[in-house]
Amino acid sequence: MNRFAPLLLATSLGLLAACHSGMSNRDYLLENVASWNGTVSMVEQWTNGPNGESFHASLQDGKSMQQHRFGLKNAHKEIADRLVFVQQFTHGKDADALHQNLLDSLKSTEHMFAVMEQLAALPDGYSEEQVTPLLQTLDEAVTKMDEDMQTLSDAQDAFAKAHRIHLQTSG
Repeated sequence: MNRFAPLLLATSLGLLAACHSGMSNRDYLLENVASWNGTVSMVEQWTNGPNGESFHASLQDGKSMQQHRFGLKNAHKEIADRLVFVQQFTHGKDADALHQNLLDSLKSTEHMFAVMEQLAALPDGYSEEQVTPLLQTLDEAVTKMDEDMQTLSDAQDAFAKAHRIHLQTSG
């Protein structure tokens, strides 16, 4: 029986390595895209959707931002939680760059929501001096997020093409 011990050990280590090597490229890409699609949906709510319109109208009018505090706190927390969840994704070595692109996009999205949350936390009757630096920071955060979004989208398309994975797109 001792002569089979090295073979059994090698087989066990091989199976263990296979279990921890990550998802298949297709499964990883689908998880990556699904995670990002959920993020984009939330971003759109706060940029182009009713929440965003109301937020920007309040800013333009210099009105209280109190009605946005709860929603932005929840959006920020959801993105932060998604980032933690995505960091745990397992993937093959050839998906390392794509995974980093997703993490970068989530980090820049989280930063954008953090800045929006800071804006919403301004006291009633906030001054131009209080809001101006935050608006500049928000503009920079949105620009970075947009760049990261485009980089991720391009990386997802390239990864899909390289691995002959068909991604369905809507629109």
